[in-house]
Amino acid sequence: MHSCLSKTFTNINSLKVYRKDILIHRFLESAERHASEPALEINGKQWSYRELLSISSVIASKIISSGIPGPVSILASRSITAYAGILAALMSGRTYMPLNPKFPVNRNIKMIHKAGSGLMMIEGLSDYVIKEYSTAIPGLQCINPEKEDLLKVDTCYQLPDTIAGIDGEQTAYLLFTSG
Repeated sequence: MHSCLSKTFTNINSLKVYRKDILIHRFLESAERHASEPALEINGKQWSYRELLSISSVIASKIISSGIPGPVSILASRSITAYAGILAALMSGRTYMPLNPKFPVNRNIKMIHKAGSGLMMIEGLSDYVIKEYSTAIPGLQCINPEKEDLLKVDTCYQLPDTIAGIDGEQTAYLLFTSG
């Protein structure tokens, strides 16, 4: 195992945070046990647990450094941005709210307003659509992992300190239904 990754897992183990009732802890435990095994496959491309953990950690650091409180809206679907974004939100101790890119922009905007989300992970949106969201929600910050070069695997990433404080009391996700 790479020395940086080994050190990261040692730090996590010393915190004794692996609780079976906390989703992100279960992922971390799987990543430690099966680091080089496939964790995710999308359209024939695979990411190992180590790679997915690395990408998610980098995105989590971006979420934390934004300083924006509240849920993280994720406007992506069946992609590395979507899955790593979910893990990143959980690693940063935040609630994630998936948004359907196929929904009308106004419907997603209403959900973002109701949830009080000031941070949105995006993928594949035109500048025009991004401006539509930003205009409707003043102060909304968008993170585009692909454009910001956050999807590269970094073997010496740092897990966010927020993982140690996750105790299972935080809300993991927020879903809006049509009914």
